[in-house]
Amino acid sequence: MKFLPCLLISLASCASVQSLVAQTADTTGNDSRLPSTEPALPEQAAPADNTTTGNVSRSPSTEPALPEETAPIPEDEVYLDLPAEGEPVQSVTREAETISVDFPDEDVRNIIRNVAELYELNVVIPEELAGRVSLRLRDVTWRQVFDVILKPLDYTYVIEDNIIMIKSLEDIESEPVVTRVFIVSFADAKDLKTTVDPLVKNEAGGRIQVDQRNNALVVTERPSKIEEIQQIIDQLDRPNNQVMIESKFIEISDRDQKNIGIDWSGALGGENGITLGPFQREYESDYERQLENTVTNSNSRTIITNPDGTSVTIDSSSDTQSDLTRNDTDSWLDTAVFSADAFRVVLGALKSASGVELVSNPTVVTMNNQPAEILVGQEYPVVSTRFNPQTGTYEAEEADYQNIGIQMSVTPSVNSAGFITLNVEPEVSSLDGTVTQLSASYPIIATRRTKSVVTIKDGYTLALGGLIERSEQSGNTRVPVLGRVPVLGRLFRNDNADIDRRNLVIFITAKVLSASGATYRDVFSQRRLWEMGINKRDLPGYQPAAEEDELFESIQEGSERLERMEAEARLEQQLQGLRDQEQKLQEEQTEEAEGIEREVPRRFQP
Repeated sequence: MKFLPCLLISLASCASVQSLVAQTADTTGNDSRLPSTEPALPEQAAPADNTTTGNVSRSPSTEPALPEETAPIPEDEVYLDLPAEGEPVQSVTREAETISVDFPDEDVRNIIRNVAELYELNVVIPEELAGRVSLRLRDVTWRQVFDVILKPLDYTYVIEDNIIMIKSLEDIESEPVVTRVFIVSFADAKDLKTTVDPLVKNEAGGRIQVDQRNNALVVTERPSKIEEIQQIIDQLDRPNNQVMIESKFIEISDRDQKNIGIDWSGALGGENGITLGPFQREYESDYERQLENTVTNSNSRTIITNPDGTSVTIDSSSDTQSDLTRNDTDSWLDTAVFSADAFRVVLGALKSASGVELVSNPTVVTMNNQPAEILVGQEYPVVSTRFNPQTGTYEAEEADYQNIGIQMSVTPSVNSAGFITLNVEPEVSSLDGTVTQLSASYPIIATRRTKSVVTIKDGYTLALGGLIERSEQSGNTRVPVLGRVPVLGRLFRNDNADIDRRNLVIFITAKVLSASGATYRDVFSQRRLWEMGINKRDLPGYQPAAEEDELFESIQEGSERLERMEAEARLEQQLQGLRDQEQKLQEEQTEEAEGIEREVPRRFQP
């Protein structure tokens, strides 16, 4: 390492100073040490047993081995710690590293110098700072050590660029304010302003403004508060998680539900804790009835579905009837949680079952804690009417469009443990005729709706079942003429009722996508690509690795070479066929000529 020329402010010669610098550099891992402007304290020349300066150790023990003896610094010399030539100035880093300290009775100045030396910090200690302290701390950062020893003395520290300034609280209160602009990259500056506002003291001249055009915060405060605000903004201004929601709406007939190994009908009269394959079910039921032209039935259960302890909480499922809307859905909610492998097994069983129909398979991506709306259907106009007293009739007003079909609202919430909480509100509706009220026709909408709050692992699949739709069709068959005879006609007539029960099962797969970008594997499964006949290279945003490009080129070259060889082989086969035909023709011509030669002499013999 190259050293700068030394700066000597003492009675010692330059040569002795360079010798001392070399010794210090050898014992501290080639650290560049030059004369300093602060007088050396007598405590630094203490023996190596740390009886006066205390013990400072890094957790875990990663600090370099300290020398057993340190050369005493002459009291008449002052040294400056300057960076070596060409070496960049270090900033305050290694925030997360922890140390363990043990100082039975030590001067606070020595403690600060020891910790700063261990972390390689640039510290300015005022002359007024004085006091002694006894402390023993384990697994703490340098910030925690400084806070513990400075707060009782009414001191604190302020970071200016890469220099830590030790200041008294009185000086900080009287220091002038400064203005700094914080560019917010991921969060909304308006939301951050609400969080930072309590830290800004208006009576001291502080204020905070939002620059909407640049999504920035303009903060005017004292330097110590600016540092505190900087830390809070750094913690809050982080990229938000994105969640991909893939859903499958599948209708299963009642007779086919038992074929997939899960009884989705979940008989309410059964015992609690029914075991269905790998799933365990515990539920509570309640009943609610509201009159005034509206009847509402609701059931709620809590289900434990995963052996690993993942909890599933079901809020409610409802059945509502009113004057204008009639719902014939016999509905309760069953849920299960599958891993990726278990979900593939269930899908395979569903594909092999009869009476199973995939109604819809939408996929959306939403931000964390933001709802994702899915609608597969149509908007049906419902015209409202108003009574006109002048004409005595009802007149049509503006049409209110109501969604008819499959719709679902999913709000994901990702936590740091890799779990995703889903607030799911699926709904399936269809037209079921009309009703006339006050000379106006209103549609009857059959709706299957439920609400659920579930916590699953990243990449797992939630299954919601039990939304049973029960339809009944009546009919009869009779013997002509005789079946119409009153009373006696019943003997020649057969009445029957066809009851159809279909269960809507909703599979929801939630996966967290990286904010820096997702690969095609995060969005498309290999099975899905294979079913659509799409090569992964055809996907937008696909970036193959260099090795994959080389392999693809070699395979392409091999394929082209194989095609050329096959073409040459076919051409050679065709040429060989022509050669064979030519040889056969020559042989025939030769035999014919030989026959003529033998025949001519016999004809001309006497």
